[in-house]
Amino acid sequence: YNAEELRDSKRMINPNLIIASAVVYYKEDVIPLIQTLEILLDPESTAGTSGDVVEEPVEALLFLPEFREAMPFFREKLEELVNT
Repeated sequence: YNAEELRDSKRMINPNLIIASAVVYYKEDVIPLIQTLEILLDPESTAGTSGDVVEEPVEALLFLPEFREAMPFFREKLEELVNT
């Protein structure tokens, strides 16, 4: 996980939709995944070519299975991210 590389990629790609399925398996992967979503979902972390901040909302569709070992922890952290 490299936050600066992820921010650079976001600036180049400028995603407006994230689709994820079966991305949570182990508890130790939850925090890096939440940090990734935090960067990708933050409209202020996208700068236009002139360097101006472009505030466009990013939507995420997460298809989460009923149970995986790390799922309760992921749901807790995702709720914290969404409610901040």
